[in-house]
Amino acid sequence: MTVRNIALTKPYFHNGAFNTLEEVLDFYNEGGAEGLGLNINNQTLPADKLNLTETEIKQIIAFLNSLTDISKAKGK
Repeated sequence: MTVRNIALTKPYFHNGAFNTLEEVLDFYNEGGAEGLGLNINNQTLPADKLNLTETEIKQIIAFLNSLTDISKAKGK
């Protein structure tokens, strides 16, 4: 699996639960499903919060967006 062109591959997660990278980062930042109080079978993420700041989240998203192949984004 790769994160190249991740900005072009929404919705995210196997079930399309999230439409934006912000939603994905918020989910992980809160400790995934268990951190949000959801009981999901076979949850593999620890419930520990990442404690990322708003600035750090924006920086991660900017980095992920930088991995987008511009020619793919323009439909070439």
